[in-house]
Amino acid sequence: MGGEWQLVVQTTATVVGCQGCGVRAELHGRCAVQVRDLPIGGRPVVLAWRKRLWRCREPACEVGTWTERAAAIRPRAVLTQRARAEACRQVGKDAHAVAAVVRDLGVGWATIMRSVREHGIPLVDDAARLEGGPAQAARGRWGTGAPGRGASVVVWSYSRMISTAASRSRSA
Repeated sequence: MGGEWQLVVQTTATVVGCQGCGVRAELHGRCAVQVRDLPIGGRPVVLAWRKRLWRCREPACEVGTWTERAAAIRPRAVLTQRARAEACRQVGKDAHAVAAVVRDLGVGWATIMRSVREHGIPLVDDAARLEGGPAQAARGRWGTGAPGRGASVVVWSYSRMISTAASRSRSA
């Protein structure tokens, strides 16, 4: 991984209970999970999380084994939660090109756009952000729909919506 920081991380919990029966679990092994985080000094960062595998010691328990979880990293995630939020901020608020954020974080375009949608839609839907403006919140959509119902464009100035415009289509 040329030009990247690779940081090995692991959790410190020593006692874990089974999610099914509550019996004290025992360590069953470890697996390495790689997740991208915010850049350090302009260089992409890869976290190598030494995730623990746990096993329930109760033979009658249906749970068996499981992997630990952390709030900062969703299951099967490519980016940490803070990297996802930062990608949304850069694309949405700072109007950076998606390609620039892709380059900075070292992930694909679809990963960044998924982060922008998942973090951005709740922000746009929050009526409190309008600060005395129209009471209705609007939401921008990406992708295509049925003919004449493509993506919408939402234009924002600071915290207030200025206008929305439907996408152009061949039928329009």
